[in-house]
Amino acid sequence: MKGSPASIGVILCPCNGLVARGIDLEALAQFLQANNLARKVIIRDDLCEKPGEIGEIVQSQGWDGLVIGACGGDFFPAFFKEGEAVAHLVAHLREESALAHPKSELTERAQLIISSLVNRLQGEAKVGSQYLKPRFGRPRQRMGRRALLHLIKLRYDLVPQIDGERCVSDRGCRLCLSTCPTKALAVEEGRVVLDKDKCEGCGMCLPICPTRAFHFPTFTPQALDSALAALMAPSASLNPRLILFACQGGSALLDALGADGLYYPANLLPLSVPCLGMLSPYLILRALDHGASGVGFLACSGQCRYGYDLSRWQKRLGFAQEVASQLGLGRERLRFFSPQEGDGKEAARQLAEFVDEVSRLSPVPGAEAVLGEEGWDSPHLVVAMASKLGLKENIIVTEGWVPLGQVAIDASHCTACGLCAAHCPTSALRQEEKEDATRLIFNYADCVACYQCSRFCPERAKGAIKVERVLDLQRLGERDAVLMEDTMLRCQLCGEPFVAAGMARQVSERLLAQGGTSLDYVTRYCPRCRLKAQLTK
Repeated sequence: MKGSPASIGVILCPCNGLVARGIDLEALAQFLQANNLARKVIIRDDLCEKPGEIGEIVQSQGWDGLVIGACGGDFFPAFFKEGEAVAHLVAHLREESALAHPKSELTERAQLIISSLVNRLQGEAKVGSQYLKPRFGRPRQRMGRRALLHLIKLRYDLVPQIDGERCVSDRGCRLCLSTCPTKALAVEEGRVVLDKDKCEGCGMCLPICPTRAFHFPTFTPQALDSALAALMAPSASLNPRLILFACQGGSALLDALGADGLYYPANLLPLSVPCLGMLSPYLILRALDHGASGVGFLACSGQCRYGYDLSRWQKRLGFAQEVASQLGLGRERLRFFSPQEGDGKEAARQLAEFVDEVSRLSPVPGAEAVLGEEGWDSPHLVVAMASKLGLKENIIVTEGWVPLGQVAIDASHCTACGLCAAHCPTSALRQEEKEDATRLIFNYADCVACYQCSRFCPERAKGAIKVERVLDLQRLGERDAVLMEDTMLRCQLCGEPFVAAGMARQVSERLLAQGGTSLDYVTRYCPRCRLKAQLTK
């Protein structure tokens, strides 16, 4: 497990003795400090009654990031240090402590959960004002004096922002706009911008962006990968280990299971996200790559709070399941749960059944594949996993929402105009002109099947370009495949190449089709020499 920055602190709350019934806080604190997971661990009771005291601790200790182990209430405002927000994450230890498990298991489980939150803050501790959205607290409990006090306290939610250097909206990319459920994204002066007031922080824009232009503190793919690594760290018990991604509604259900004393297996470890829609297929597979025996996905009861159609996300899961199957791991290791509202007992039964079924399967090799920076969030992860597992056969996947595309060009209709390459957000397609030839070059591993190329192709109705969603492992190593090549015509006056032969042919054919005569000077002379050619006739 990676060590955290020295400026990450942890505050644990006994919650008036309620946590102590299931979790040994002293043992938890000793574990965190002995493993250098926090600069300091402080045990302080009744945090929800005095959140201002937390801010004083943060200031006095000089922490840049904070993990709070307390109850699941919405009690903790933002904390600031030198004008910047101190990112903080909360583990719901009071609800965890009520689960029907031995104290040693719950303490070990708390160690892994707190460690995962600390890992998520690595490199994400300081949060600029652009990521903060002010709001007033909405207490979950019945309105009373204490609830009213919480209601009037100003809080800040984290929302993502767009990295203008990475964003390729200038190429016509608009993929994120159709994904945002709150219409918080819009185009202004040719650039995609985010309206913080409308943004609800669901994170659905993260996996859909082809250039990773959205940054969401503590929810970046890198932060979630670090959390997975911590949850899968070796421990004395809680084996085999399973991961449960839970959206906000799913996390509330887990809290309710604990509060009601219901049972679900302690080795099913939760990782909370705003919405399942923010999880990419590769992040799902990465959980298996870290050694998880199974991965569950707990959605809201009923309709998604953001209005997201989870059937769309389930197609991503379908792709990951098929990849897992072809890797020899089995698709049954990945399972989606959408419990009925108020039916906690049935949800607990389904989770326990899942863990029992997965526990009978062979263990998953635990050493994660070695990849370059962000390589785990790309198709190269599948290649590395196949190599780690000793798989010799090729993998071809077309099932589900495949986040990879294969482009084909029909040279008989392509005019080599280059619009497809000009609008490709990842430069998977590019046009090269060299001497008397123009080429369309394709790098399969960079294609995200966004269909921008076909959208802007003026000859798409004739079938000049076709995009197919497919993962083909053997093709991932291919670089600079030539999809189309055409001769460049040279100007008969200046001698410079200026138009592809296919384009010239199309222009002539269309002029003739409109009842005109072939204008040879259009295809014989470059734009700079055409007037000269006409005047000298």
